[in-house]
Amino acid sequence: MGALECVLQRDRPDRDSCYSDAAQTDFTLLIHGGAGEELLLKPVVLGVIEFALEAALAVGSQVLQRGGAGVDAAQRSVEAMENCFLFNAGKGSASIVDGRSARSGSVACVERVRNPVRAARSVLDKLFPHALTARAAPRRAPGNAKRPNNNHPQTVGAVALDGRRGLALTGRVGDTAVVGAGVFADDSLAVSCSGDGDVFLRRSVAQRIASLYHHRGYSLRRACREVMAENLEGVCAGVIAVDRNGDAVIETNAAVMFVGSMIDGVARGHFRIFDIGPHFLVIQSVVDVWRYFFLNSCSSYIGV
Repeated sequence: MGALECVLQRDRPDRDSCYSDAAQTDFTLLIHGGAGEELLLKPVVLGVIEFALEAALAVGSQVLQRGGAGVDAAQRSVEAMENCFLFNAGKGSASIVDGRSARSGSVACVERVRNPVRAARSVLDKLFPHALTARAAPRRAPGNAKRPNNNHPQTVGAVALDGRRGLALTGRVGDTAVVGAGVFADDSLAVSCSGDGDVFLRRSVAQRIASLYHHRGYSLRRACREVMAENLEGVCAGVIAVDRNGDAVIETNAAVMFVGSMIDGVARGHFRIFDIGPHFLVIQSVVDVWRYFFLNSCSSYIGV
C-alpha cells in the first residue's frame, strides 16, 4: 500500500496498521518538522500539516516494515519533507553518519540540488572524502534535479528504530552539516536538533548531549534537558533523540515544533494549540512515545 493510501485510511475503525499481516511492525519512526516560528494557523491548516507529517512517516515506515535499515527509512522521510513546502526546509547542506562504521557523508553550500540528503548519502556510500561543497556535491547525486525555490533555512528531522535493532536519525540543521553540532549518532544514541543552527555549531549541542549520556551516566532525557537549560537559554531550540535502550525524547523551548511518530505501524501526530493573544496561535506538537524497540548496536544519522 502506498503512502497516500496509508494516510487516507487513518480514520478507519480497524486501522491498527496500514500494512499486511506479514509486515514487520516492531519499529519506530519519529520525525519533526522544525521548531521556532509563531504561526497564525487555522484548524484546517493544522490538519494539512498533520496529513503531511503522516505522509512523510508512511514513506519511511514502508522501508522499515519490509525489514529495511533505519538509515534508509529516515532518509526517505526527510526527502518527503524536503519536497513539501509546508516545512520550509533549508536546501543548503546535509550530513549522514553511520554509527556502526563511524563513517559520515556531508554536503554544504549546495544551491541546485533538490534533495541534499540524497547527495550526502551518495558521499557516504561512494566517496573517500567525507565532505563536499558547492559544485562538487550535485555531481555526486544522480537524479537530483534543480529546484531553485523554497531555499529558506529551517529544520526537519527523523529518528528511526528498525526491526533489526538499528537506529537511524535524520534532520536538517539549517545550512550547517557538522556532526556534533546539530546532529550526532553512535552505537548508543542518536540526536537531532532544530532551531538556531549557529548556536548549535558554536556550542556543539548534540555532542554535549552525548557526552552527558556517556560520561556522566545521565538518562537521555536528563542529558537533553540539562543541555537545553545550560546552553540554549534564550535560544530557539528543539531536540529529538533515541538511545539503544529504547528511550525516546522530545524536548523544546520553542513556541512551535511539529512532531509525529510511527509506532508499531500506527501513525501519531498530536498538536496542542495555545491562544497567546488576538493575533497568534502557538502550536506545540507532542507525540505518544512510550514503546520503542532498539535492536542492533547500530546508529545512523542523516542531517540536512
